[in-house]
Amino acid sequence: MVLFVDDLPENLALFKAVAGTLPHRTHHSPFEALKCLSGRSARVIVTDHDMPGMTGAEFIVYARRLCPDARIIMVSSAPPEHFSCAEQPDEVVTKPFDAIELRRKIKKIVAAA
Repeated sequence: MVLFVDDLPENLALFKAVAGTLPHRTHHSPFEALKCLSGRSARVIVTDHDMPGMTGAEFIVYARRLCPDARIIMVSSAPPEHFSCAEQPDEVVTKPFDAIELRRKIKKIVAAA
């Protein structure tokens, strides 16, 4: 499963299009996403960084505890060195991003599983 987390509905709609036929879930809240991860596993997690209540970096710390084997992609305008070791995503896709390239990255990760 691919899990997408973003507080903006238009980004979630874009992420759904990126996922295409891949099994996926979308959440507008990092708290809801963590509840989802406590009951299921994700192969790929794509999260925004700038969200109300919890940053994407903070979300990564909790998500890795619940789903340690997931590959995490952060969509952010912040450079990778902005994150601590515990908050470091596996990949950073900078905004604005190419939806086709994001789809390729996700499919490559899923295929390697």
